[in-house]
Amino acid sequence: MRNKAYWITKVQSILVRRAKLDKQTWLRIFKRLIRDIQTHGDELENPAGTTARGDWDPREPLIWGYCVLQSMPQTVRQEYRRLKEHAADGTGIEDSVHELRMRRYRFQGLPEAIELQLRWLATLVRALDQDIAQLDLCFWERGDLGEQWSPTAWQVPDYPCYLIPVDRSHRLRDGKPAERRSLRHHAIVPTRIGEYEVRLTLHPDVGLREPGPAARAHRCGAAIFAGLELSAVTSEVGFLVDGVHCPRQWEQLTGHLDRARSDACDVLMWPELAVPADMAERLAAKLAGEALAADTKIPVIVAGSWHVPCPKGSRTWANRTVVLDGRGVVLFRYDKRMKFEYRSLPEAIEPGTSLQILVTDDQLIAIGICLDFCDDCESHVYQALDVDLILVPSMEYRNTADAHARHARTLQTLHETYVFVVQQAPVERGSVRRAGEPPGFSFVLPESATAPAASQDEPYRFLTGR
Repeated sequence: MRNKAYWITKVQSILVRRAKLDKQTWLRIFKRLIRDIQTHGDELENPAGTTARGDWDPREPLIWGYCVLQSMPQTVRQEYRRLKEHAADGTGIEDSVHELRMRRYRFQGLPEAIELQLRWLATLVRALDQDIAQLDLCFWERGDLGEQWSPTAWQVPDYPCYLIPVDRSHRLRDGKPAERRSLRHHAIVPTRIGEYEVRLTLHPDVGLREPGPAARAHRCGAAIFAGLELSAVTSEVGFLVDGVHCPRQWEQLTGHLDRARSDACDVLMWPELAVPADMAERLAAKLAGEALAADTKIPVIVAGSWHVPCPKGSRTWANRTVVLDGRGVVLFRYDKRMKFEYRSLPEAIEPGTSLQILVTDDQLIAIGICLDFCDDCESHVYQALDVDLILVPSMEYRNTADAHARHARTLQTLHETYVFVVQQAPVERGSVRRAGEPPGFSFVLPESATAPAASQDEPYRFLTGR
């Protein structure tokens, strides 16, 4: 298809490079979408009949429309918020889906009219999203959904993005931005964001169940260590933490695990640089040995992080977290991307080059270590990740916790994303904790009505989202 190369370029520009468009440039792309949707009317009316064609993927028009929607200039974007999901006169987004299908998805009226632009574009994306969801259901009914339910299958051939099945119906509320409510049945995530590769991992407990309402539970266990002190080594390239000194640390850790199991947590997390690599391995072995006997298995366990050597020969280090499931299986490893500076020395690590997303039955989960998430940079990469939950193991003081909370509130507005933070105050060996600082911080935002204060004084506490 001649138009395929055009749209691949636009997806690369809009989703990967996060290009900002002026109104005239956006209008040209919008008019091109009108033309290409009209050209492919037959395929849109019968998407299931086109899946075997080598030159056509029925997901492509949805990606085109989504990119045009996400690239709206601010003058258009602010008008999108005024669109209703349902309206008494039948002009709401959801109200208009059937009518749009009846006229073969065609645009009617003057392309320059902003009200017509937005209503058609929003409805087109919602209708195509629903069409693809019906294809997913067909695969399920034929019994071959397993082949479709994988990160490889979710990448649309030749396009730098994934189309991931996930229920987003809870986001469809009036007055919200396009990032939050453009899709009901899927998430569209770029395969790269700037210089970072986006990697997907499918949680092994995902069941091939018939689609239904998402549970979206956020039962979180926040664990910190009493009496934890750290030692470090320095060189001309920076500092590395080389030892953790903590009374009965293994007993503390297993106590946290028992509490989290008792609370039926969805996530248990320890802070950054608080769990040495050998202890994380010991935890994985314990979980594996207890897998058959344990009544409750915590789906996601974030074993803090640690400074670990990179592969032999590279002579570099990484600040790496290991994410486990309740059976001790390593779901993925994630390397911190942003170096921390302590006493004018940088963290002597090789920055990570990827962003990880864990796909579960009902949500997408991302992770960032401390400065990855709280850094006030011009382009905050997590705003480009349309995920439901972000896990942040951290180590620092109150100002860092405040930055985490600030970014969490931005993501709640933009994507309705939850953020779970567990942070411990750093104490050098032989020193005392900075005056006025609590042992740690933990929170889930948006918080539940009964959420405790962010400061954490106890070794373990149970948190829930709103």
